[in-house]
Amino acid sequence: TVWDAHARANSLVRLASVSVSPDQVYSVAISTDGRRIVSGDKSGNTTVWDANSLAPLASARVNLPIISVSISSDRSFIVGGDKLGNITVWDANSLALLKTTSVATTVFSVAISADGRRIGSGDNSGNVRLWDANSLAPLKSASVGGSVWSVAFSADNRRIASSDDSGVRLWDARSHTARIRCRRRQC
Repeated sequence: TVWDAHARANSLVRLASVSVSPDQVYSVAISTDGRRIVSGDKSGNTTVWDANSLAPLASARVNLPIISVSISSDRSFIVGGDKLGNITVWDANSLALLKTTSVATTVFSVAISADGRRIGSGDNSGNVRLWDANSLAPLKSASVGGSVWSVAFSADNRRIASSDDSGVRLWDARSHTARIRCRRRQC
């Protein structure tokens, strides 16, 4: 379903919806220009959609549930994280496989820095990881102890936010050290 966020001050207006698979869609991402939507589902499908018509443009299947997807700001590549711990990078137009790596535990979240140079991931073993987007070489890793449910980069690429079993953390992306830790509504 695509919603118009500017329709009215206190409500969303549904613009369109489409049934994408018989299984649950676990994750969606929208390109920064608003022209593409990417989805990842329980059957292992990653699909690129035209945001205006909701017509499918490309699809790839890995036979593992895709838990999280992200699309680079220049729309050149897509990253997905799956249930078995794979981080996969596809070409954003054709969904041709570009590279993959594994962390051997469920990847709950992936994010791409605004400059497209780094990928962040959060996983079931409690790690926030930073990867080189070109090679998928690991750059940094930090353990938080519980599952990491979500990661996101700041627009200036200097910070990474993560959520885990004990709260929210804000990381310095260069040193990969936690700057702020919030627990249950207290910072």
